[in-house]
Amino acid sequence: MRLFDLVISDPPRANEDEDHIFRDEYGRPIDPERLAEKFRHHLNPASVERRQLYETTANRRQIRAHDLRATFITIALATPAPRHG
Repeated sequence: MRLFDLVISDPPRANEDEDHIFRDEYGRPIDPERLAEKFRHHLNPASVERRQLYETTANRRQIRAHDLRATFITIALATPAPRHG
């Protein structure tokens, strides 16, 4: 019970460096804005030319790597699961 009281009174603090998913080749956290810039930079050579992905307006932000999560989920839900067996 004393340990529980200690944890409740002084909860562990999240380490900001541990919150990052993407890291560079040295293991350092990558700044999300820099990652987004790199991501957008690679879209043109991949022939992704939809201009709305690169625009910032009152209602829209430029695409970020984080936005791919929702894209993946949407495509995964719309695609029938393969049947094994």
